Amino acid sequence: MHCAFVDVPSGSIFVKGEPSDGPRMVGLIRDGRSPEVRGNLTHEIADAWCAITGDAKESLAIFIQEIPGANVMEDGVILPQITDDPGAIY
Repeated sequence: MHCAFVDVPSGSIFVKGEPSDGPRMVGLIRDGRSPEVRGNLTHEIADAWCAITGDAKESLAIFIQEIPGANVMEDGVILPQITDDPGAIY
């Protein structure tokens, strides 16, 4: 897993036309995971963030964007598509 932090100036994010200073995360994952797996991942990220920062889960917004494995190169290798094989390593 890779993580990058980007500072966003106050007043740069708006929700319903109003400035929002609440934490925002964007996660990029390979396409093909089930809705249950994506939901669990989102909740686990939120729980970890809240445990570390003390922020309320209600103040956090998380966005998961799916990318086809064929569109990703890591360590010189194009990533495979995710399969339904429960024993597969992702």
